[in-house]
Amino acid sequence: MAQNIEESRAQLGGNLQIQADELEQLNRIAIALTSEFDLQKLLQMITDAARRVTAAQYAAFFLIPEIDGKNAQQDVHKVIFNLAAISGATPAIEKHFRHLGPVEGIGLLHPVFWEGSSIVVDDVLEDRRYVGVPSGHIPVRSFLGVQLRTREESILGAFLIGDRRPYRFSTRHVELIEALSAQAAVTIHNAQLIARERQAMEQYAAQLEREVKERTAELERRNQELSKYATNMRMLHDELTEAQKRQMLADDRSRIAQELHDRVQQTLFTIGLTGTRCHLCPLYD
Repeated sequence: MAQNIEESRAQLGGNLQIQADELEQLNRIAIALTSEFDLQKLLQMITDAARRVTAAQYAAFFLIPEIDGKNAQQDVHKVIFNLAAISGATPAIEKHFRHLGPVEGIGLLHPVFWEGSSIVVDDVLEDRRYVGVPSGHIPVRSFLGVQLRTREESILGAFLIGDRRPYRFSTRHVELIEALSAQAAVTIHNAQLIARERQAMEQYAAQLEREVKERTAELERRNQELSKYATNMRMLHDELTEAQKRQMLADDRSRIAQELHDRVQQTLFTIGLTGTRCHLCPLYD
């Protein structure tokens, strides 16, 4: 009896320690999330955390197309979901998922993506909703899926966590991922708002830059026109100055010619008078 009590206490103590460690991990994650606003880094951080707290072989985070910038107007059952981040136990697993690309919200994924239900499957091969995996997909037996929603109940995406070993996940793992999802949804939503605001500011700055360039080009064009006008005015001024100089020179020449003409006339007149006197002088002698 005493041995059973001790074993129960030991088991309880172990469980409490595990829960304390899990809560500590969530607290560390929450603190880390508040200091990161880059959306892609944030998604990777959250996905890494999801794999750590479940000790899974892989954890993938998918965004719906509207949030991922695709804005695909499609039938709800034909929408594909884009891989935003992947955390694998090995680099090979991560590479594998990146080559798979988008997925459809069908089969086991349907309740996660469209109904907002969290599901845990001990062995997918024994679940009637299982429709198989894409060609080349790594083996999956255990599966855990949790949706992320904003406070306004808008779907952000979903965690898809898997392991090739069956019976790997428990309801406790679901609770942990749901708690992480609640933290992540708020942080992702805020990061998206910041990203949109940054994009709007960048677009506004780009618009201002274009307007400044256009205005600068216009001012340069006007400046060239003014420079050309100033050059033409200088040329006209120089031509006018030369014309004035030529006119002054012509006036001087006319004046000099007139003076010479007058002097010649005076000289001729004087010579005429002198000749007349010389001609008349003998008559008086």
